[in-house]
Amino acid sequence: MVVLWDIDGTLVRSSLERYFFAYLRQHHPSVSALSTILHVLHNGLASWPPVWYKMKVAYLRGLTVDEVDDYFARCWSERIENNLFPGCTGAVQQLRDRHIRQVLLTGGPRPLAKRVAQHLGVDDLIASDPVITNSCYTGAVTEPHPRGKRKVAFADRWLRQNKLGWNQTVALGNHLDDRYLLERATIAVAVNPDNQLRQLADRKGWPCIDPGSTNSADNLVRLILSAETPKTGT
Repeated sequence: MVVLWDIDGTLVRSSLERYFFAYLRQHHPSVSALSTILHVLHNGLASWPPVWYKMKVAYLRGLTVDEVDDYFARCWSERIENNLFPGCTGAVQQLRDRHIRQVLLTGGPRPLAKRVAQHLGVDDLIASDPVITNSCYTGAVTEPHPRGKRKVAFADRWLRQNKLGWNQTVALGNHLDDRYLLERATIAVAVNPDNQLRQLADRKGWPCIDPGSTNSADNLVRLILSAETPKTGT
């Protein structure tokens, strides 16, 4: 079995990048909303859509690897660590104890997502890889970040690289963009879903979990383990 966890809004209450960008704007004077928007527009609209997505981490442009690592370490301890959903982190721990393979899958940049993976003790991570030149971030990523249908493509590539298939996969997400991944998996679970995903989940018969509720970790694990017996015809 392989469990594919979304991060933003699923494991963490909000987006890692929102937390981090707000922190940078407060603590690094060269990072502002206006400069980032102008930079993305200048580099992105000329050849929509590929370059637009490649400039997803424009706000990191010019920062060194050490600076980003230091800022994120502080942002993590001050803003993010206490905003992990206990139901999800508890489920991750229970699955680890059962030696079930888990993958964190996010459109966020790897340096940010890596700390979540390390905190949870999850070895496998699929994320955007920023371009780094001379120890500085260029503001680009190596390829369009995994979001929407691209999440399925990234997950499929990871599964093939690890000689695994889609049978007995479990996907967990919170946003309507996650529907493609949820539809592809054997078991789909909507965690903290937005209104659109909740409506889709109701139509599809996918369970919805509030990760802050009592026993949510146990409920998540029970749903995930049900993938050990694939549905007829899958």
